[in-house]
Amino acid sequence: MIDRHVFIPSRGRYKGVGKLCDVWLNKGFQVHLSVEPHEAYKYSLHTPSGVEIIPLDAMNAGIAYNRSKCVMRAHRRGYESIILADDDIKPSTRRADNMIEILQACRHPKILGMTARYSYHDLCLGPDIKDMDDIILLSTGTFRLVGLNVENVIKLGNYDIKLEYAEDCDLFLRGLKAGYPWLIHLGTWANSIGTRYQPGGMLDFTKRNGYYNLDHAKCHWHQDFHKKWPDVTNAHTEKCKGKQNCIRIQWQCAYDKYLPGWRKWSELHGGDLQRYIDGES
Repeated sequence: MIDRHVFIPSRGRYKGVGKLCDVWLNKGFQVHLSVEPHEAYKYSLHTPSGVEIIPLDAMNAGIAYNRSKCVMRAHRRGYESIILADDDIKPSTRRADNMIEILQACRHPKILGMTARYSYHDLCLGPDIKDMDDIILLSTGTFRLVGLNVENVIKLGNYDIKLEYAEDCDLFLRGLKAGYPWLIHLGTWANSIGTRYQPGGMLDFTKRNGYYNLDHAKCHWHQDFHKKWPDVTNAHTEKCKGKQNCIRIQWQCAYDKYLPGWRKWSELHGGDLQRYIDGES
């Protein structure tokens, strides 16, 4: 019987987190909330019994720091795979519950990470996935609810805590350079809770770090990320100002550059992921 662990980094959203925890608990998961140290008590007041509240050991250190701490804690405890989920998304209660299959698959030594399916994927991957429910190579970066092979993430260096944004994209790209394609389980489903950029989370982080607003922060984050990945990202220009999401990552270009021949493993490009799992060329 595989242990079911979900780690959820969260900040400033303690009032609504109880319902989210209930969904995971009802699916048999042990829930671990990783929160700002000064908010730990507030979270404890709004969560069901059995949920672990983990105060971070540094205040306002950012989401990359929080994610890295979640992975490190899982590693110290000997968890082979975990779900790492944002606090504004939940596993669907209307679809088949295959989250356990993500955990099982992520225990494989050739897997780094795998995302659950949500509505955006039908847009970015096209109509071919409509009736698919298996695990395939994902040729674009999406990370709101993911399964991770804990040991492989640690070997890769964990999340880069120097980044204040796009740390999940960075993990994806470093994974490609290390030989790991990113995957998606099309038989899982997840739903957003509310709208993006709700109070708390990233908005609270930018305010406490002295940025004027989220646009101002993303200008700096864009430049930092481009310096690290200049070959597969757009440079920050005047046209980027005022745009919420100005970073553009050329995902298929990154695959071509860092993991040549990847299409032979991609069902959406005429390939077969099993060839990668079996070690075939």
